[in-house]
Order: sequence, then C-alpha cells, then structure tokens
Amino acid sequence: MSINNVFVDIVDLHPSRIAVYEENGNFFYANSNYIKAYGIEMSEKESLNFDKIKPYEVTFEYIKSQLITSKSFSIQELEDSTLFESLFFYTTSKYLIHISSNITILKEADKKIYYHANYDSLTTLPNRSYFKKQLKSILQESSRNGSKMALFFIDVDKFKEVNDTYGHDVGDKMLVTIAKRLLNSVREDDIVARIGGDEFVLIAKDIKNIEILEQLALKLQNKIREPIEIDTHIFNVTLSIGIAISATWSDKPRTFEKCRHSHV
Repeated sequence: MSINNVFVDIVDLHPSRIAVYEENGNFFYANSNYIKAYGIEMSEKESLNFDKIKPYEVTFEYIKSQLITSKSFSIQELEDSTLFESLFFYTTSKYLIHISSNITILKEADKKIYYHANYDSLTTLPNRSYFKKQLKSILQESSRNGSKMALFFIDVDKFKEVNDTYGHDVGDKMLVTIAKRLLNSVREDDIVARIGGDEFVLIAKDIKNIEILEQLALKLQNKIREPIEIDTHIFNVTLSIGIAISATWSDKPRTFEKCRHSHV
C-alpha cells in the first residue's frame, strides 16, 4: 500500500467531514462522512462543485472572498440540536479544504467549565469570582454615567449552630432556601452572589435615593422572616445586613460610604 493510500484511509476513517475542492470550486475528494452528510452521488463526481453540493448557504465565491484576508474561515451551524463547525482553508497548492466537525461536546464542556468557575454549585448563585468581576464592571459603569450603586453584605446569624446541631445537610438546604428568597426579593437588574459559607452579597444598581435602599432592605427582612421548614424542623432565621453606597447624595462623592448596619 502506498503512502497516499494510507493517508486516504486515515482521512476516510476520521469522524469529521472532510472534503477537498479545486481552486475553481470543482469537487476533488471527500471522505465517507462528508459524502453521507451532504448526499453526494460519486457517479456524478466529474460534474460536482461546491455550489451544487451546497454544504452551507454560502457560495464558493463568498468563501474565497473571506480567505483573501485570512488564512482560514469558519462557520457554525446547528443540525438537529448538534452544533457543527466548518473550517475552510487553502493548501499551498491552492486546493480548498473543508472540514466540518461536531463541536457539541466541546461547547458543552466549555459551558460546564464556565459555570463551575463563576457559579456556586449549591445555590446556583454567582460565586465570589463572578461577583468581583461584576462589581468592578458596575463600578466603572457607575463612574462613567454618574449613577449610584449599593452593596448589601448579608450574613446568616448563628448558622454554625444549625450545622453543628442538625448537620450540614440541613444547613445546605437552609442556604438554598435563603438564596431563593433573596433572589425573589431583589429587582431584575440586581445581582445576588454567595461569597462564603453563609455570606451573601447583593449589588443594587442605579439607586436614585436612600428610600429605594430602605424599601429593598425591608423587602429582604419580610421575606427572610417567614419560617423555613426543613425535614420536619422549623427555623426562624435572622440576618445581619450591612449596606454601603458608591457615592453620597451630596456635592462631594466618595468611593464608598457606609450607609447603615442592621440586624434582622
């Protein structure tokens, strides 16, 4: 078997869809996956070209125009909930290579990596890392447009006693319930994050006046005051809440001003 035949066999067994077109767009070669995917009749090989096979809703001339300024060009397309990425590039001998690969698993892996890096696995709230990035971005935005934002620092009182007395499973369920109640109490654009064991933060954006903070704090209080039932146990939870604002309602704004500290 010649080296060329070995390479052909390798390409034919490759899970990606691989095809080669001549510089004018005429069909030259395709592996079995490409042939099956695009319904190519090999008996018509001599009359086939890229625009007739039409693997994508773009013309061969369009692909060539994209490759004038770039070494490669890619397109992503969804096929029956499966995401494929097509890569086009020229060989040194001016053949156009088209490789289409299933990247669904890779994309799902990317999503999982992003999620675990930015979200808390227990409560599904944003984690400390995500919170810090969002805080920096929101502070910069507030500085640009002159708006005010506030930070709520929220701590569950005597949470260690719950863990020590009833176990971590009950404690975890309590944190999940508290997280849901916090989310149900804030405005759509506000951000709630879990930054520690029983520590939460709330970023409240576009604060017009102190009254908005008071209303939000009162809403949190009323929601958390509702008894929490876990595994036949009923808990009356209290929170310690500290609030800071990014600027004062005076002519001399400061980076942060401590607004109040309340015990719920």
